[in-house]
Amino acid sequence: MTNSEAIASEIQPFSTADETIEKMFIDAADKFNMQISVDDEYSVENKTTVAYAAMRILYKMKVLASENVGGISQSYKEKNTLIDDMIRSIAKDSGLDADMVIDTNSDNYWLGAAKVW
Repeated sequence: MTNSEAIASEIQPFSTADETIEKMFIDAADKFNMQISVDDEYSVENKTTVAYAAMRILYKMKVLASENVGGISQSYKEKNTLIDDMIRSIAKDSGLDADMVIDTNSDNYWLGAAKVW
């Protein structure tokens, strides 16, 4: 399994574009000073990098009302709670702090910007 596939398995039942996985993994690898690729084989040494990338992808999905990929449409009950719980679970399993992504001190501009309507 590659790092990309590991991230995709962490964010199930949600899905995202390969480019999103790659971008978030590159950012996570930089954050943890890792010289690894999204196409490298997943290993325990990559666990925190993969987890952080998955947590960031899930957090960005909080603004979605539904998902439609390739003609398959999905919606989730109480999605924001589900996503927060998934982030906390991934963080706990990998030894990270969920507040690295669920930052209650941020201005939440990109989340709050949709509320102007």
